[in-house]
Amino acid sequence: MKILLIPFLLLTLNVFGQKTKAKQPVAKTTKESAVTKFEKRLVDDSSYGLSGSVKVANGKEEKVAVNFRATVPIDVWKQLVVKSKMIEKEFFVLVAALLTLNAQYTLKNTLSFEPFPNQFFFYNKDEKVFISSYKMSGRNGYGNLVETSELVRYDPESDFK
Repeated sequence: MKILLIPFLLLTLNVFGQKTKAKQPVAKTTKESAVTKFEKRLVDDSSYGLSGSVKVANGKEEKVAVNFRATVPIDVWKQLVVKSKMIEKEFFVLVAALLTLNAQYTLKNTLSFEPFPNQFFFYNKDEKVFISSYKMSGRNGYGNLVETSELVRYDPESDFK
């Protein structure tokens, strides 16, 4: 009798243990927005002043907030946003992120990349590119931490033909 009772108890505990387990709530992971604020205003009759705080990855893959400001001709901005099939906010983030990547890969040691908190870029109509004198700190070829700025470019026409 004891031999039959032990497997029965184990089976009973297993069955009741399965039923009494509460469902664990599934953690909802929301995609963190890459831009915390975006503002567009008229600077003059022919250009927009754009600004926004964009989260970009530093050399350690940590997200840091960088404030970007830009001056872009109105007609060019509208054309590029339509070609990209994005909303203005997303396109602004794209330009900021690609300028950041281009700046990061000018360093010898990309893992030491730290962008400065304020950046500026503009659109050059002659060359049809976004240009930024990107300010950052990072380690040079000798391992010394230096503050530097690099002239970086992003050609949106190459991406949205």
